[in-house]
Amino acid sequence: MLANLITLQEVSESDFRQMFPQTSFPEVLTDVVTVPHGYGVITSAEIPQVPEGMVLHEGPIRLIGSKPVRTWQFKEAPINPPAVQSYVELIQKHLDKQAQLRSYDSILSLCSYASSSDRIFAAEAAAGIECRDACWRLSYDLLAQAEVDPTKAPTPEELQAMLPAIKWPTMGE
Repeated sequence: MLANLITLQEVSESDFRQMFPQTSFPEVLTDVVTVPHGYGVITSAEIPQVPEGMVLHEGPIRLIGSKPVRTWQFKEAPINPPAVQSYVELIQKHLDKQAQLRSYDSILSLCSYASSSDRIFAAEAAAGIECRDACWRLSYDLLAQAEVDPTKAPTPEELQAMLPAIKWPTMGE
């Protein structure tokens, strides 16, 4: 990444090259070739030790000397950050209970009928797979959000309420 040396606005190397279409740049951009155009290669400040109870986030770009440098900021960590394992266990139990509504041992057992020659079993497996995929996609999306802002991570109770149920096919389907 590069930064404008006056505004400190970030630009990608691709965007930088497009801003100067008549200029042939080397494959690896360095300050030697970017500074004459008013841009510098962003370096990162040394990653500081994170105090207890805090989390580290990227901070703004600052000029240190004449070089754009990515700085770091601390934010308070959430009081009770959710453990990934607790999400996994909660979702797995939810999916297994859903499958057990139709007398399958588990979601794994239900999904194993996906290629069944019995149309009812196959339809139920497809519904189970759809629910399983939706639950895990939701979980991964929520965990990705929590990495950016841990305060937005749902509690286990909130996650449970968000999880979809299996939409079982009717016998006529």
